[in-house]
Amino acid sequence: SMDSNSLTLPGQSSTLNRIHETSAKFQRYKILLRRRWWFLLLTASIGVCFQALRITSNQQQYVSLAKLVAGGRMVSGTAGGPSYVDYLTDFYGTIIETLESAEMRRHALERVRALNPDLKESDVDVHVTQNKGSAIFNVAAIGSEPKFTRVFLDALLDEFRAFREQIREQQRNKALTALAEDVV
Repeated sequence: SMDSNSLTLPGQSSTLNRIHETSAKFQRYKILLRRRWWFLLLTASIGVCFQALRITSNQQQYVSLAKLVAGGRMVSGTAGGPSYVDYLTDFYGTIIETLESAEMRRHALERVRALNPDLKESDVDVHVTQNKGSAIFNVAAIGSEPKFTRVFLDALLDEFRAFREQIREQQRNKALTALAEDVV
């Protein structure tokens, strides 16, 4: 004949032990909470006050948004119709890194200062995200001065286009130089 302990499944006793241990811990925390309720209330109050101070002390932020399509060009196809060809240099990660770079921000700031010397400056954060599965980028500029934020974003995009055009011009010159060397 078999006793009732031999009918338990393997691992069942360890599961019951864990349940009893968890229950005992919960009872200890309950007793501790009854004794020290004021500590929990005090820490929660401090956290709420700190967050309220942080929110009220923050300046109002303005967001300026733009959409940018990754570069490419229209060429005439073999069948006579136009077709779209991507530039090989349009690696999407490179576009994001370039737009968010300190160098591009410096050029944009110089452009804003040159074109709008009377404009009040402020710090502007730039965030670039790519629409999933597309070559469209969302460029967001966030700053405390609405007009400066918008003008800075415009200048940043102008500088980016000028930078990309400069790269394309260099590639064309390299191609022409290589072709001239081949002819010679």
